[in-house]
Amino acid sequence: MKKVLAKKLNLLVVDDDDDMLVLFYMAMRAKGYDVEVSRNAETFWEDLFYTHPDVIILDVHMPGIDGRVLCRRLKEHEYTAQIPVILLSANADLEHIASETGANGYIKKPFTPEKVMQEVDRIMGKAA
Repeated sequence: MKKVLAKKLNLLVVDDDDDMLVLFYMAMRAKGYDVEVSRNAETFWEDLFYTHPDVIILDVHMPGIDGRVLCRRLKEHEYTAQIPVILLSANADLEHIASETGANGYIKKPFTPEKVMQEVDRIMGKAA
């Protein structure tokens, strides 16, 4: 009997902090995810349609167009509304921000790779 391999989830992480992107990339790849990164809102849309992510993780506070605006735009567009979005921030009002922008979840900074995995699994309906 052949064993069916599970598809790796593809994460698109959007953050203006290069160190955060490297940390995310390395930690989540080590946990078995495919990870793509985008540094700002200007490159985000091209990266989005190139990578076809299963989950988008957005930093809330970025220069120019921030994660709140991007999340709202994603949820308003018919082709992207169904892609789960997780907001990432140290903001004390993160739960409220996630709710008002239509995000599917949120992760408070600082975080661990395990916390990210738990939230992604919860969003994707795999939580035990």
